[in-house]
Amino acid sequence: MKILVAVADVDSIVKNGSAIDAHARHNTTSVYTAATVFPMLPEELSTNLTSLNPNEDRTATVVEMVIGKDDPCRPRISTGARVRNHAKLAYNSVAAWLEGNGAMPEAVAAVKGLDDNLRVQNRVAQKHEEPQTRTWGPQPRNRRSQTGIRRQRNPRSRSGEKEPGQGHH
Repeated sequence: MKILVAVADVDSIVKNGSAIDAHARHNTTSVYTAATVFPMLPEELSTNLTSLNPNEDRTATVVEMVIGKDDPCRPRISTGARVRNHAKLAYNSVAAWLEGNGAMPEAVAAVKGLDDNLRVQNRVAQKHEEPQTRTWGPQPRNRRSQTGIRRQRNPRSRSGEKEPGQGHH
């Protein structure tokens, strides 16, 4: 199976050594909390010019990953490209749908073949994940009690959490 992953090419807009580059290096990543988002880049870049917004052409770096029946996922090719994102998806709603706990997201239904593609990707991911992880999205975390027995702990509340694709990247 071959999977292509596109990541916005910020280098095409932000010049190395610029004030914005220094700001991004200091922040290192965007942080999403229930209260607010702490963006790596200024809002105009993170939500517009370098965001892979639906139905807009963007410069991206694309990594091709080939997954064999018994092989781990291996990146094969990394290249620059112009990409057009056809659907804005959120981890929680896609995970709920894949697990049978929610309806198919409208954005998935709107793109022909996307539902089958996501199901295949999920099946492949299941084969290559750690045994405790079941699917995409928030998962219960295990912890050891004082007796050393592993107990399930519910994931922390995610109300108000920004999902990837909602705001800053």
